[in-house]
Amino acid sequence: MILAVLVALLPSLDATTHHEIVSDVRWNDTDGNSVEAHGGCVLRSPLDGIWYLYGETRKGVSNRKTPPTVDYLTQGINCYSSASLAGPWRFEGTILRQQHVVVPGLRGPWIMQRPKVLFNPRTRQFVLWFHLDQPKQHYQSHRSSAVRSAYPMKSVGRATADRAAGPFTFAGSLLPDNHSSLDMSLFADPDEPARAYLLRDVDHKFIAISRLSDDFLHTTGVISKLCEPDPRRAGRRRNRDKCEAPAMFKLHGLHYVITSGQSGWASNPLTLWRSSGAALEGARWTRLGNPAPTLSYTQPAYVVQHASPHGPHAAPHLMYMGDNWVHCQPPGDASLNAITHACYQWLPITLERGPQAGAMPVRIDARRSWDVTRARGAGW
Repeated sequence: MILAVLVALLPSLDATTHHEIVSDVRWNDTDGNSVEAHGGCVLRSPLDGIWYLYGETRKGVSNRKTPPTVDYLTQGINCYSSASLAGPWRFEGTILRQQHVVVPGLRGPWIMQRPKVLFNPRTRQFVLWFHLDQPKQHYQSHRSSAVRSAYPMKSVGRATADRAAGPFTFAGSLLPDNHSSLDMSLFADPDEPARAYLLRDVDHKFIAISRLSDDFLHTTGVISKLCEPDPRRAGRRRNRDKCEAPAMFKLHGLHYVITSGQSGWASNPLTLWRSSGAALEGARWTRLGNPAPTLSYTQPAYVVQHASPHGPHAAPHLMYMGDNWVHCQPPGDASLNAITHACYQWLPITLERGPQAGAMPVRIDARRSWDVTRARGAGW
């Protein structure tokens, strides 16, 4: 609650002040407009060395009805560019719009969420994946009189481009490996960039991991699962035990995944998972706990992983990208539609040392700002 009060008192700031990244405030681009790139990712293009930020356009909730009315016709995917990870960010445009999406037999408006972009070194193309859906449908629960809602498609959309800033061409929708797909993310192996993976929430039952095809446009089968129900525990799973919003990184030869619980817009602890070995195929996962006990109101979007300038044996640069969806209203704004003012939490992931490192190898500390040229820990 204290953090929420402090956030409400902070003004809207530019994304950078002398290489600083400021969290829990709305950022402005080089034209003075709000940066709208939610649930997204950052990619440093190997073609020009520029950082590109991709994310959802502003969520246009128009009232506080139950369920709220959303202006889906305005939803799309934005792109920004900067020479520095700390900005300032230049708006490159909306790289995918409603009219670009064509699904045989179905009509929009379309849900376009959690976009992720990878560069494919084989095809020399930038490949975009995102959660593609239609507005939630409402139904009567068979267990109670409650009215529930669910996405009807639970699919992914893909698009490709020759340049990081587009134009992107829609490449169709699919159900990856014939499984539903809600919150999703991509991961390219930093040691083998031509090897990439899709992570997605399958109906809040588990997180599935699939390797992508050589062109990064299809999946080739589920190779691992995490956050599955514990067969030793009978009964219905609590929402906090379910997982969504996965984000993967690699450290010292092992893979890690950060997830959040399923609690709507309410805050819940993050969870860090560690693979049992170097290979993702058939990996078993250990639940390590919350790597960010001081961080509130956050949902993972991505982990930026960048090679250290100190050589291949040095720890990589790691940065947590999260969204603060409902606690970033400007001062004096009495609007109940807090989601329209969503902002960002970009924080360095630091390495634990000593006895604690075995149980929790990394740490994400809440901080208002940090200097990307001076931060210690995982290399920034």
